[in-house]
Amino acid sequence: MRHLKFITLAALLSTTTLSFAQKGTLKGVVIDGANRETVPFLSVYASDKSVGVTTDYDGNYALELNAGSYEIIFSSMEFGKTSRKVTIQAGETQTLNVTIEKTDTKLETILVKTDKYAKPIEEVVSSLDIIKPNIIENKGATDVKDALEQAPGLTIVDNEPQLRAGSGYSFGAGSRVAILVDDLPLLSGDAGRPSWGFIPIENIEQIEIIKGAASVLYGSAALNGVINIRTAYPRAEPKTKINIITGIYDAPNRDAAKWWEENFPFYTNMNFLHSRKVKIDSTKNLIFSFVVGGNVQVENGYIGPPPSDAEDQVKAWNTLLSQGKITSAQYSDSLETLSKELKKGEFTNRARVNFNTYFKLRKTKGLAFGLNGNMMYSRSAGSLIWLNNDDGLMRAYPGALTTTLQPSFNFDPYVSYFDQKGNKYSLNTRVFYQDNKNDNNQQNNNTVFYGEFRYLRNFEQVKDFTISAGITGNHVIAKSELYAGDYTQTMTGIYMQFDKKFWDKLTVIAGGRWEYFKVRVSGSGDAADTISNLTDNQPVGRFGLSYQAHKATYIRASFGQGFRFPTIAERFIETTVGGVPIDANPNLKSEKSWNAEGGIKQGIKINKFLGYFDIAGFVSQYNDYIEFIAAFYKPTTGLTLETSGLAFKSQNTHRTRVSGVEVTMMGQGDFTDNFGINVLAGYTWAKPVALDPQEPFAVDFSGKQLNYINTSSDSSGYILKYRYQHIAKFDLELNYKKLSAGASFKYYSYMQNVDSIFYSPAIEFINIRAREYREQNNGPEFVFDFRISYEIGQHSKLAFIINNALNREYALRPLVMDAPRSYAIQYSLTL
Repeated sequence: MRHLKFITLAALLSTTTLSFAQKGTLKGVVIDGANRETVPFLSVYASDKSVGVTTDYDGNYALELNAGSYEIIFSSMEFGKTSRKVTIQAGETQTLNVTIEKTDTKLETILVKTDKYAKPIEEVVSSLDIIKPNIIENKGATDVKDALEQAPGLTIVDNEPQLRAGSGYSFGAGSRVAILVDDLPLLSGDAGRPSWGFIPIENIEQIEIIKGAASVLYGSAALNGVINIRTAYPRAEPKTKINIITGIYDAPNRDAAKWWEENFPFYTNMNFLHSRKVKIDSTKNLIFSFVVGGNVQVENGYIGPPPSDAEDQVKAWNTLLSQGKITSAQYSDSLETLSKELKKGEFTNRARVNFNTYFKLRKTKGLAFGLNGNMMYSRSAGSLIWLNNDDGLMRAYPGALTTTLQPSFNFDPYVSYFDQKGNKYSLNTRVFYQDNKNDNNQQNNNTVFYGEFRYLRNFEQVKDFTISAGITGNHVIAKSELYAGDYTQTMTGIYMQFDKKFWDKLTVIAGGRWEYFKVRVSGSGDAADTISNLTDNQPVGRFGLSYQAHKATYIRASFGQGFRFPTIAERFIETTVGGVPIDANPNLKSEKSWNAEGGIKQGIKINKFLGYFDIAGFVSQYNDYIEFIAAFYKPTTGLTLETSGLAFKSQNTHRTRVSGVEVTMMGQGDFTDNFGINVLAGYTWAKPVALDPQEPFAVDFSGKQLNYINTSSDSSGYILKYRYQHIAKFDLELNYKKLSAGASFKYYSYMQNVDSIFYSPAIEFINIRAREYREQNNGPEFVFDFRISYEIGQHSKLAFIINNALNREYALRPLVMDAPRSYAIQYSLTL
């Protein structure tokens, strides 16, 4: 028996030795033929599937093969498949460098972060739109919000993103759309509010807008979708870009609303960018890439200050006093409040600097690390409501103008490692700080500490099979006079998703996530006394598929659950913003939802023009839906907003549902050598309804039960408040040689329903006349923008831009006017 074991072991060792002796190595680098950049994360495998690897960050690969002849496949979703035939000798190391080109059968849009890894747009199981840098630059956008306003199905109301009518108006607290920069969240930690001017608009590769429930991969704030801003990293050649735009606002069509005398309100914005790759040491082992950019904005806005003597208010109150409807004491108290009004209108002054760094070691294949950062200092003033529905349309209501000094920064250390077996490990972290120093004793600051460890595995042995998983953590420290205490909020989450492609046509995904939240409070006040800490947790799941029915025709379906933990501001804010009181609701419950969608995407290719046409049907249902509800939560004590008894408060308004249809079209490219076109268009119809319209969710100061019916200005059809049911957008740009001309169109149907309190006779003494304006302007809103540009030589471009060309008077959010017509000149220099 002992001899038998020895013979068996010897045979195994000799077989292993012979196997190694019979093997050879094939190695090389894969290069993109269009820009001579190396291609990372591309699959390299033998046609018989016996062995396969993935290229590293530098495009390198190495295959260990038995001696013999092979067909080697180089494959990715972006570049398609390229093959080479090789013969490997035993003990040989052979080098095969391959240059590949992008395939014409794809839509040429790669989504690096849509499902935490690269995927072509046609294989995504949710509706998705892409905004390219040409739209951002050519429209003369001064921040990311200006560019996003052209996205189909997306409305930004008072800086709040709303996708497919999934949200109403919430005073900037509790976004249901996650805002990401390079896959890391960038919403304020206490309120969940985006800061659009803080995002580095000068360094954007593309903006990806994912619609529908995305909580499985992106967490609580992604109940309705995700806006991911993907920044660019250096290419092979250094790049320097400077962009300057300056413009003025025209006078409104209603002459009485013009508050300035001589100088028109104006704005000037300048941004710059420089990127390059650097070899640091003589051994060329350390490669360093960096991007540095900045932005300066100076704007005197079109919303002016309240009148110095608040004449309209005084006249109205004199009438009420003479009629005996108010007392002399109420009249005197109100006049004293008016004397505290601000003298300056809306403005924005900011300066921002950002950088991205990227290090990699050639001797340690697949290892990359770096630090990204962004710092901004801004001073601005914003108005919550207008003065009145006449000469005060473009002026702030007394006490409704808030000046804010805001220093902000984020720093993002990261490290990632990609091995030759298809495993990718990454650790991404962010420290995000905002300090809002308001002029009305409402200072607040918050710090967010975020970290995420991700694991990604592409299995070459199992064709087209990918696992992505991760652990996330988020810790928020919020200190504020707004919340009657100091708060910390901690989130822990874990997720996993499986992607598998069958028969080269059917892509199936399935995944889940679990999140745990805890809020701790210290301090005094009603909110702090009521509750010392809150916890909640919820598992959610996701399933979807995409089927290639024809060469460029894709059918998709998806189902996803959502879970949103209320923000600190939604639960605990207890203050007055712009003269409007906001009350705390510490007993607020978390939202839970599900979303289902089906759609079809058709690719379009005409010469070098590539695009797609997409149609989708969707439905989302929410439980314990959170809305800011305006009511008389306190008795009236005076003639100002602050003393009227009116207040907003977050309430769980039971069940709601949003269903609808969306059609989009997107494309870009050249029809001939001299003529090209860029197009982005879409139409969205949504029906957002209350499913429990008569169920009470709160009581006012008199004990009256509040429900959807009695808090709505128009409850017909049970349409939710502050929503647009029809949105149409169209942006077309034509390019001929060095000349480019473009036009944009935005259409919003009439906002049917708002809070009924603004229609109440009890609020008329404030004299803002919201009901009167809505009754006089009860039609749709539409806006046209135009632009034209000319390339001066090879490096510079001059453009002229007109926004709101018809000078439409419109208000996307009641009680605050949107911008009148503006004229701008833009100069861009690229070296």
